[in-house]
Amino acid sequence: GIGAEYTARENAAKLLIAGAGMVHQCGVAEEVFTLLNEIGTEVFAVTTSETEISCCIDSAKRAVSEKMLRDHYKIKI
Repeated sequence: GIGAEYTARENAAKLLIAGAGMVHQCGVAEEVFTLLNEIGTEVFAVTTSETEISCCIDSAKRAVSEKMLRDHYKIKI
């Protein structure tokens, strides 16, 4: 049979970056991960599609990561 291993992580948060404009823009994921790295946010897992980047980060870094990305991309809530 097929075996799989996984690691459970406590205090994890999902960070979702999404936008229709990502379809036509190259390098968005690289830019997002560079920005997260600059503030010390470790990314544990990633999934991507043409319009979304979803990553698992430490929940303690969620608020500062969201703010940094909102400020960088000039996103208003």
